[in-house]
Amino acid sequence: KSTKAVFIGEEAGGTFEGPTGGISMVVQLPHSEIMVRISPNTHLSYQYQQHPIGSGVLPDYEILYTAEDWVEGKDLEIEKALELIQQGK
Repeated sequence: KSTKAVFIGEEAGGTFEGPTGGISMVVQLPHSEIMVRISPNTHLSYQYQQHPIGSGVLPDYEILYTAEDWVEGKDLEIEKALELIQQGK
């Protein structure tokens, strides 16, 4: 949880444990001939707080759209941000 920012929206992609995208190599295992994808990247981080394993950044204010919201072209994240600003948060 950040003390300098407020996150509004939905859970971000990726995980606290490391990136989920980027360069990867496809390797064929010699005996089984199974093809596997391996990331050559190493990700190290300092875990300064408890965080659910396998989760991305969790929002402070989760926003869930309905089909009607999409059709009406609403921007619920901006609406929430303006609401928080008006509340002095």
